[in-house]
Amino acid sequence: MKRALLATAMVIMCVALSGCTLYFGGWATASGRVVELVEADGGQVIQAPVVSATVTLRSASDPDYGLNCLTDANGEWVTPARLKCDMYNVTVSKDGYSEVGPFSYPMSERSAHYTMEPIIMEKQK
Repeated sequence: MKRALLATAMVIMCVALSGCTLYFGGWATASGRVVELVEADGGQVIQAPVVSATVTLRSASDPDYGLNCLTDANGEWVTPARLKCDMYNVTVSKDGYSEVGPFSYPMSERSAHYTMEPIIMEKQK
């Protein structure tokens, strides 16, 4: 019995001292759309999709944690994996366009899916 308690204490101590952090929070997904405002026939302004833009989500509390998503033919993107619940700094970039962000986006609810408002990019002048 004493050996089992000692072994358990040693394992706990090794994990604590190794610098490992265990995440017991929730996980969530996100998606959105990246567009540019274009003047159509008749002077009407429409939202045109920005294809192959890179959407970067970085955890505010752990900048090494995050991922990149690419927009599809409709300018839409979705996280390919679940993200830990946290505040994220979001940046959108594409050659020939002005970078958007970083701006903060909270993802705090477990098992939720967050849909961002359309992100508007402008071509560089």
